[in-house]
Parts: sequence; structure tokens; C-alpha cells
Amino acid sequence: NNDDLDVKSKTPKNVLFHGLYFNQQGDRAILEIKSYDNKDRWIALVDFNDRKLIELEHQHDKAWIGGPGISGWNGVSGDMGWMKDGESIWFQSEESGFSHLYILNVINKKKTQLTKGDFEVRDVRLSEDGKIFYLTLNKEDNGNRNFYHLQWEKKKLIPILKSKGNYEVRVSPDEKKILYRYSYKNSPWELYTCNNEPDAVVKQISSSVTDEFKSYSWRAPDIINVKGMDGVDVPARLYLPSVDKENGAAVIFVHGAGY
Repeated sequence: NNDDLDVKSKTPKNVLFHGLYFNQQGDRAILEIKSYDNKDRWIALVDFNDRKLIELEHQHDKAWIGGPGISGWNGVSGDMGWMKDGESIWFQSEESGFSHLYILNVINKKKTQLTKGDFEVRDVRLSEDGKIFYLTLNKEDNGNRNFYHLQWEKKKLIPILKSKGNYEVRVSPDEKKILYRYSYKNSPWELYTCNNEPDAVVKQISSSVTDEFKSYSWRAPDIINVKGMDGVDVPARLYLPSVDKENGAAVIFVHGAGY
């Protein structure tokens, strides 16, 4: 129990601690704290002199705290880190309704939102020089995850991997190349590599499917929206039969975990 933490509860909560996370200068550290009921997340600065925690950020969801970069389970830490100045941290928050990237100065508590819009940020990494965030976003479509460079000081977002589909990207240690997995609606994951720059020449380095698999004409489903009882549009994949097979029947697969 710490009076500096804004615990909006009449009784203390059981919590888990993640960290410590030190800046490169080694003079400041932050902790991430999550409640066992998965409704609260705090980021706190550690005051080693007075042996207390200073709240920097409190995120609350009456249902379940979570989302990309925040995590949906209290036993797993969210994504966050220090900027090169040693005075600011980066993290993600769903306070706008979508998981976006923020910077917060731990001295003056000034918070700056770096990404905005009806999309979500995933897989954040800060470049070694601290000038670029490497991001995966579903900015163009809910079902796509494309790779971008964010020159955050210039507020410039540069698309790197732009094709429709899903990218899982790793940047090389020298940051000159990227290795990534890519999949599409009707094709499975394969490995590719290219330079870490726009419009780079791509080289495919794996081919995991059989000749029999490649001989079949796998259909690409239509993406539709189904309106839920709460009025929210839920994206879905629609596979239609050929005209001669239409019989008015349908198979529906519903996925959900209660969040």
C-alpha cells in the first residue's frame, strides 16, 4: 500500500510488480504494477532516497485492462521503456479508445500522445539513436498489420511494409535490415527479408507449403462487418459457396474471451 499511488478502491488491491526498468544513465528506474483483478495498471517512478513509489500513469478499465502493448493478463508486462534523455519514458495506453503510443516526462509529468486515430499500435521498438520508433499498425484496415517508421520529433510516419496482410517484424542489430513473417487471407506464414527502408527489394527465404497445397485455389474471403447488440461493427470473414452449391445454410464461428 502506497499513498502516492492513486488506488481508486476503498480497500487495498493485490498487485504484481514488473521491473525494475532503469534508464541508460542508471539514475532512474520505473516499475509496472498490475492488479490481480486485471482492472488496473500503474507505471511508477522509484524514489530510492525516500523508499517510495511516485505514480506516473494509472490506467483503469472496469471490465479488464489490456490491449496491444498493455497486455491482457496481470502476469505479463506491458511494453514500455526509457527515451535517450533518461528523463522520459514511452508506453502505450487505451485512454483514447485505441492503444496508442505516448511519451511522459518523469520530472514534470508532461505526457505527449505520439500516435492518434482509429487504429492500434503493436510491437514497439525504439531505435538505438532514439529518433525512430519501429511500429506495427493496423492503420489502413482492421485486419492488416503493416510496418512503419515513426520519426517522433518530426511527427512523420513512414510506411515500410505496405501490402495488405499481416507482418511480424524483427529489426537487425545494426538496424539496416529487417526479417519478417508475412501472411495473407489465403496464404500461410513465410519468412522474408529486405533493407529497413521504404520500397526495398524483398527476398523470400522460406517456402513451407507442399506442391499439393499450391495446386489448390485457396479463396480469399470477403471482409464484412456484423453489427453487434451494442451497435459496434464486428469485422468478420465471409466465405461464399459457388452458385451451384447455394442452399441457404451457413456455418458461423464465433470467437470471444469475454473482454
